[in-house]
Amino acid sequence: PLPFYACYDLGKLPANFDAATWLVNAEMDRVREGIEGPLRIAFRPGPNGGFRADGLPHDSNERNAYLDNIVRPMLPMIGAVEDNAAIDGRPYSYFMRDVSANARQGELVPRFKASTLDVLRVGDWMAANDVSYPLIFTLREAAHWQKRNSNLPAWIEFAKTCGEEVIFVRDTEKADDPLEDFLTCPEASRDLGFRQALYERAQCNMLVGSGPVMMLIFSTAPFM
Repeated sequence: PLPFYACYDLGKLPANFDAATWLVNAEMDRVREGIEGPLRIAFRPGPNGGFRADGLPHDSNERNAYLDNIVRPMLPMIGAVEDNAAIDGRPYSYFMRDVSANARQGELVPRFKASTLDVLRVGDWMAANDVSYPLIFTLREAAHWQKRNSNLPAWIEFAKTCGEEVIFVRDTEKADDPLEDFLTCPEASRDLGFRQALYERAQCNMLVGSGPVMMLIFSTAPFM
């Protein structure tokens, strides 16, 4: 059988967490058609330094970092692989409505899952930090569109009074900055696989509706 090829066109699609929905749409299509996996993905460069011209406040270096550190690491979590032969593959949307429409027809929505290696890495990290069943607070602290950022004093106050183990996952821009006396996880701020494995170990993940929530919507980890 022919491989299942899909092309992620960076001239039209964002290089950020929204790629999760695109991958789910493509994988659902592959399963629906009964084509043997894995889903094979190629990235087609866009006209704006390799990306789309959308007015987002990121230069091409930052966008390449998003592509390499967010989008590409998603592929193995859903069983996909990168393959340049897919450059003329099928296009898909990154809209949730398409996932929802197919789910209403009874199709199963694929889930992102951390690798065994990342699960072991997180287990070692949690044991070294003497935590077992934490609440994980993911913060948005970006320099752009600051009105979307987490209300840091409110999260700190909640962490002090909730009576539970708490781990803060800070924004990548502040990964190594301490946060009072709270436990933070810089590795999860920088490494998507580690982040996903940590999310899967949480009592509950709590965050504002920014990009990382996509990894929770399409997983079995509990979140609010």
